Amino acid sequence: MGKYHVKHWQEIHGAQLTAVVDIHSDRIAQYTTSPIQGFDTIATMLDANVVDAVSITSPTRLHFDHAQQCLNRGIHVLIEKPIATSVEEGNQLIEIATRNNCTLQVGHIERFNPAVTTLLSWKNEGILGAPIALSTERVSPMPTQIQDADVMVDLAVHDLDILTAIIGTLPEKVIGTFTSACLVGRADSAILALQYESAIASVSVGWNSPIKRRRLTGYFKNGLVELDFIRQSADFFPSDSSHPERHIQPVTPILPLKLELASFLSAIQHGSPIAVSGTDGVLALTLTLQAKQSS
Repeated sequence: MGKYHVKHWQEIHGAQLTAVVDIHSDRIAQYTTSPIQGFDTIATMLDANVVDAVSITSPTRLHFDHAQQCLNRGIHVLIEKPIATSVEEGNQLIEIATRNNCTLQVGHIERFNPAVTTLLSWKNEGILGAPIALSTERVSPMPTQIQDADVMVDLAVHDLDILTAIIGTLPEKVIGTFTSACLVGRADSAILALQYESAIASVSVGWNSPIKRRRLTGYFKNGLVELDFIRQSADFFPSDSSHPERHIQPVTPILPLKLELASFLSAIQHGSPIAVSGTDGVLALTLTLQAKQSS
């Protein structure tokens, strides 16, 4: 993920990439061309005083340490999901960011997917009506680069964040089941069930599929919504003739990560609302861990 952040930061107007941190010297050499400096630790980069904001794309187990170092030095932080390994760590980061007047944004990239923004727009316009039942599926082959997180923490956290944005409330009950078919001690497939006051939802995630599939199906009072996160498409099929059928898909694929980074920059420079706050990140992590603990 880090290489994509490097690429997009160099393309975003109003930002200048000045530093890259990596423990691998060959990667540093790959990315460090003037004016970009390379460092092998967060501490040495901070001591050089060359950044105002950072993207943290390190393994999940290092999120808290890397983020708190930056926030305690007054550096704005965009941290890849999940925000941390525990709710306690996530809440500490929120407190540190607040104390140091820093922007803290969590990298729930699907919030910037045109399929999701379209659904949320339809919801806010009153087109969909109240949610009744939603289900998501997010599966792919095994990602070799992920060595410390399981499929719930890495994948389900995406969909739990989206469900919270759609439904607008937290579930009353969360139940999770999982299997470790290929990994030792880590879930590689899981199904989560969520009970809300007036809706239900399910989340299916897995690393045992030969293909990538990322979808959402939602039954609302006024009809059916189907999202394809990969195609970035959204379809609405109304229950009656009072609403027209709708189909949205970008002619040219949108780059959600680039939009995410631009929103982070706008929050810093212009005081724009933080698109995915530390609190949002903690809520998604809380639901994920509740599902794991129920298994």
